Amino acid sequence: MSRAKTTVKRSHWRRHIDIGVLVLAALLIGTPPASSGSSDWTISISTKHIEKCLDYPDSKLQPLIRARIQFEQGLAKLSPEENVLAEAGYISEKQVPDTVYEDIFYAQTRALGLHRYNELGIRPGTPGVIKITSIGEGHMRDQEAFAAANATARVFLDAALKKSALRSIFVPRDNFDLYTQGLQRYGFRPVTVSMDAPLSVSFMVSVQSNPAGRKLYLGYGF
Repeated sequence: MSRAKTTVKRSHWRRHIDIGVLVLAALLIGTPPASSGSSDWTISISTKHIEKCLDYPDSKLQPLIRARIQFEQGLAKLSPEENVLAEAGYISEKQVPDTVYEDIFYAQTRALGLHRYNELGIRPGTPGVIKITSIGEGHMRDQEAFAAANATARVFLDAALKKSALRSIFVPRDNFDLYTQGLQRYGFRPVTVSMDAPLSVSFMVSVQSNPAGRKLYLGYGF
């Protein structure tokens, strides 16, 4: 009986050791990448002053600013079969082409309404970035920077509903200050990243200028 128990005990420990070796090997070697998968999504926001629209004496709907929001999501890697299909013009179901999401209209820093063209088709659970592609110059610059910041806050929440994390926001360097000031109207606050002082925020994102040179960390949900 004693010998039988010893044999069973050794067999039991051997199974655990074998499993441990397999797990360690998997961690060291790594699992092979999937043949294809979604890359980071990109949400683009551009603003434009709509001239000669609702432009009558004493109009409170001027200046009329449109913020257009678009999205796209490519593939991280194509399998050989998908490469052949891509060359033939086939678009994988995992790939999202550049698509207009919605237009939001503003007047005197107030959102008037929106026209939604499509659902926000980014893949749930994937990360991405927001790019402010254009903000006008001249006397409409402040109004357009506000519209871009407001549209960012709205689409940020739309992405959050899909559990899609926002990595960074990129904004033209000439409009960096106006844009970040606009974001602070909607609960975003500058934060200092330090190992000695843990942050108590629900969310943090880096806002970076394009071209590079400016960077600011903003927290949300203090």
